[in-house]
Amino acid sequence: MRTEQVLQIGSKLTVVGEACKDSSGKILIQRPRNGGPFHVSSKSVDEIISDLGLEGRICQFGAVALAASGVFLLGGYALS
Repeated sequence: MRTEQVLQIGSKLTVVGEACKDSSGKILIQRPRNGGPFHVSSKSVDEIISDLGLEGRICQFGAVALAASGVFLLGGYALS
């Protein structure tokens, strides 16, 4: 989902992308040419890492629950 917002001057941002120089020598951050990640966020790096840790734990719990469901279903099939 893409969301665009107007930022106030002086807003702090965290940007992940590719740094390059334009023809006048100014440094720019742009979408990587090789298709790598490009993220712009008003969150700090620590907040982003914390959010990823939470998402990882949720995915880990989901994987364990699905594995247990699979074992239960296979066990029921093998016993019948």
